[in-house]
Amino acid sequence: VALLKPGAGASAEAQRQAACAFKNLALGSSAVTARIASAGAIEVLVALLKPGSGANASTQEHAAGVLKNLACGSDEHKARIASVGEGISAVAAAMGAVCT
Repeated sequence: VALLKPGAGASAEAQRQAACAFKNLALGSSAVTARIASAGAIEVLVALLKPGSGANASTQEHAAGVLKNLACGSDEHKARIASVGEGISAVAAAMGAVCT
């Protein structure tokens, strides 16, 4: 999760690769998704999606994918994503940046 944190000093490529890895891991069992969420990934991923985070469009696309994968099948994760720092607004802003 540390590689994903905006401003943590990770290169853009390391950040993108970490987001991609988490996206794939989040396709796993509910135990895996619970561990990802409990590591604080939801808060960090939402922060990556916010304008001004410094994350590139590819990293933001992967971050949105992780959140999608975490939300599928978990009402608790859905609620956390929605409540963390205007999570839904961050996802919508990132979608606009990626889809334009």
